[in-house]
Amino acid sequence: MKEYAVILLAAVLCGGVITIITELRGRLLSPVRRRENVEIVALVAAREGAEGLEETVRGLMWLSETGRASMPLLIAVSEPTDEARRRAIRLAEKAGGEVIDSGELSLKLQEVLWTREEQQR
Repeated sequence: MKEYAVILLAAVLCGGVITIITELRGRLLSPVRRRENVEIVALVAAREGAEGLEETVRGLMWLSETGRASMPLLIAVSEPTDEARRRAIRLAEKAGGEVIDSGELSLKLQEVLWTREEQQR
């Protein structure tokens, strides 16, 4: 019976250490904090085949899901292949973001920023 208690205690301690390491890693890797009167917008520029887009969006989703940095996500595409556009749309839907053509970027950024400002009032 004593062996089971030692094993259980070791498992609990390991779980605690893993939790602490995960929290420290998150705080050290994401020093971004939303401040009053400062707006953060994640803009991901995807070109042609958009290699690495999924990893980038997953990283931004992780920041949002863990409460490290909540921000709207915009994926701006420039001359994408059909597959890259479909991938960008799928990822944006999953992350609650939007896909825009690079020519619409300035207008969309203004829209996102002003909409968020009005929601905060």
